[in-house]
Amino acid sequence: AGHSIIIHAFPGPATTPFNFVGTHGNGFLIASWAGPEKVPADPDAVRKAASSRLVESLAPFLIVANERVFLSYAWFYNVEDGYIPCKAGVECGMPSEWYPEFTRPLGPPKGPALRNGTIWTREFEHASAFVDLRDRTASRITWSG
Repeated sequence: AGHSIIIHAFPGPATTPFNFVGTHGNGFLIASWAGPEKVPADPDAVRKAASSRLVESLAPFLIVANERVFLSYAWFYNVEDGYIPCKAGVECGMPSEWYPEFTRPLGPPKGPALRNGTIWTREFEHASAFVDLRDRTASRITWSG
C-alpha cells in the first residue's frame, strides 16, 4: 500500500538559526533566510512574507503531489508558527485568514509532472504549476476560471 509523506515547507529560503517573534508568552518561531535577503522582524511583516512566499513552496509540492503526499507550510512546528489563522490578540506566523491558494479548486492532475532541464511543470484540471529549480522565486501557479 505504500507510505504517506509529509513535506514540511518553510516560507522563503529557510535556514538556521530560528528566531522568536512577538512578546514573551505571545509569539512564534521563524526560520532565518539564507542569502542576502533578511527575514522580516516584526509579526505583521512575517505574516505578509508567509503569504507572498507561499507559491515558492506550493508549486513544487504540486509537482510531486499525489494521494499519499501532503504539504505542511509554516515557519516552524508549533500551531502558532503558522499552521492556522491567528485569532485576535494572539501573535502567530500566519495571516488572520486561510491562504486563498488553499481554498481554490485544483482538480485531479491531467498527468505526471514534465521536466525540461531545470524546469518542471504539471497540469491539473483547474491549475498549472511551474517550477524552475534555478530560481525558487520564479515558481508560479496559474489558476483557471
